[in-house]
Amino acid sequence: MSEVRSLYHSELTLLQGLAASTSLPAALRERARLILLAVEGARPWEIAQRLGLTGDTVRKWIARFNAEGTLGLFDRPRSGSPRRHTGEEAWKVVEAATTRPDALGLPFNTWTLTKLRRYLRERHGICLSREGIRQLLARHGLSWKKAKSWQQSKDPNFAELKATIVKLYTEPPAGALVLCIDQKGPVQIREYAGGGYAPKGKAPRRNSEYVRHGVAYVLGALCPHTGQVWTRCFRKYNRWTVIWFLGWLLRQLPPEQEVYIIWDQAGAHTAADVRRFLEKEYPGRVHLQFTPTKAAWLNLIEAWWTIFSRDLLRGAQLASRAQFREAVRRYVAYWNAEPTTFVWGRRRARRCFRAGPMRHGPLRGRAPVNNLGARFLHRLATGGCI
Repeated sequence: MSEVRSLYHSELTLLQGLAASTSLPAALRERARLILLAVEGARPWEIAQRLGLTGDTVRKWIARFNAEGTLGLFDRPRSGSPRRHTGEEAWKVVEAATTRPDALGLPFNTWTLTKLRRYLRERHGICLSREGIRQLLARHGLSWKKAKSWQQSKDPNFAELKATIVKLYTEPPAGALVLCIDQKGPVQIREYAGGGYAPKGKAPRRNSEYVRHGVAYVLGALCPHTGQVWTRCFRKYNRWTVIWFLGWLLRQLPPEQEVYIIWDQAGAHTAADVRRFLEKEYPGRVHLQFTPTKAAWLNLIEAWWTIFSRDLLRGAQLASRAQFREAVRRYVAYWNAEPTTFVWGRRRARRCFRAGPMRHGPLRGRAPVNNLGARFLHRLATGGCI
């Protein structure tokens, strides 16, 4: 068959994405270009001449596309050597890999491919190479994962406090200013390792030894709705530095403006001296909202501190507190020139389908699809969000 059928739904977009991809196999990109040329009305011999193929090859892929659609452009499974293990043996490998070694009576707590191979050979008589075990586990969707940790707040008023803070983010009081305040530190005044663009195989090198020139604290305030940041550096962090920072900060704001402060329940924040200072100097103007215990993630300035550390501390060469203060001042000025707002929650209402390696799905066994981007995969699999 030498003519391409009519395209369905988003097939044209998928073909254009395949043809323009820089990470997919060259053969797949070539087949997509082949179909696009055929859609434009080029004859098989013209396509073969432009792409350096034979006419039979062009007709073969057009026929595959007409019969199977975009998925027909992927390679079909090829025959290989027969597997050397049964299904029962495969499940024994999977069961052993997903069981802690100490639970099996072994004197260690973490598997390696070498230890797993030895255990399978001695206990079950299964003789597989390290690569064979890795591939078998990968076929069953298993790979080495580092354990992740989380922190659960046990505050009895967690739900109420969270709802109040989220409402300040999503529905701030009219005419009021919401500020997220917290400290960064202690920051060591020393050289920090960093990175940058460099030729392949020639990573930047830095001496592992360093001299520490003391420590410093940075108190910061973030307005999440505008992205503006205020910071000051201190040698110490206690209730007196907090009071000084609040006095300096509130003098930067329009007088009589109502302010809501979101911060954690650190001792320097909950001190009676801080409350007395605010009630005396700014009566009825400043409202304090504390985050639940072990729930610092509710304070959006924590996200900004991550950006601050990445941009300023990585690769920094700090020789004194004065140099650190100047670096902080220049960075905050740079940030405030084009600030980024911080929006609470996900930016999209629905999650897009992410196909991942797609070992079990419409592309199973067709091509090395691990390189496909998430956007392309979700369009290829569903044509939209689910």
